[in-house]
Amino acid sequence: MIQTISAHPVQGEVAPLFLHYGLVCLSISVLGLLTMVRHRAVVWGRSAGLLAFVGLANLSGMLLVDWFAIALGQSGLPIEDAVGILERSATPINMVAWQIPGLIGVYLGLPLFLLALWRNGFIPWWPAVAVVAFIIASVILPPTLASSILGALPYAAALSYVGWKTLSLDDTAWAEEEQPSPAEPTS
Repeated sequence: MIQTISAHPVQGEVAPLFLHYGLVCLSISVLGLLTMVRHRAVVWGRSAGLLAFVGLANLSGMLLVDWFAIALGQSGLPIEDAVGILERSATPINMVAWQIPGLIGVYLGLPLFLLALWRNGFIPWWPAVAVVAFIIASVILPPTLASSILGALPYAAALSYVGWKTLSLDDTAWAEEEQPSPAEPTS
């Protein structure tokens, strides 16, 4: 990774920027969409949404490693020393604080949150399935350009659909519907 990123520093700097801001925007979107989990699966839907938010925010922060890898690759250190420095940064605290919540939030929280949006009638079922397909593809397919594109297509389609659906809402859809109190008689 260090050799690849430092051999192409412009790509190594631009790609994490797009990923970072994409993850930040997605995490903010999850917070906004929490308001759509109102009637069904409210507790687990909102819990999954918060888990997804934390995971997405953590993953955006973890992208800093790309700039460290560029600096290590261009530092003149022997590659074994540079790899050793980067590997020593994966401490147990780093794993518990950043990596594990990031992966759990994205791999578990985001699909469960999309399922909660489906249960509430906000989206159809297929975006949640598409995100799960992306997760499975990212785990089992070899890391090639073709598999990356193939795996990312359903993810991009699903999140683009959710984004389009969100942007097409009018103001009344965002307002919480008033629910009668159990003590009040309904007419």
